[in-house]
Amino acid sequence: MLNKTNTKQGESIMKKYKFKGSETTNDLYDLEDKGIIEFNIYSNTYVEYLDAKIVYLGEEGTFYNQEKFDELTETQKNKVRARLDLDWAECNFGEDYNFELNKARDIERSYDEVRA
Repeated sequence: MLNKTNTKQGESIMKKYKFKGSETTNDLYDLEDKGIIEFNIYSNTYVEYLDAKIVYLGEEGTFYNQEKFDELTETQKNKVRARLDLDWAECNFGEDYNFELNKARDIERSYDEVRA
């Protein structure tokens, strides 16, 4: 996330926090308390955190490594993010996000069955 620091002229500059992916929710709250990040599920910073976590888990074979994750479209990335954090999906796409996603998958499967 971003960290505000004062310059000599009293202006603020923003420093970027680099997520490792291994942070816990408590770590994120601690970083927020220290003024290093703003912990908000609607922010781009939270998306950066989710992406880092996906890549971190990808190193263990659970999700995607950085190279494979970078190859995904934004829609595909959002689906992976939603799998990792259902609250994020609900906040950004509505409470019926998983229902609608599953409905779309069922329709796609039925089309595949008809074509086969």
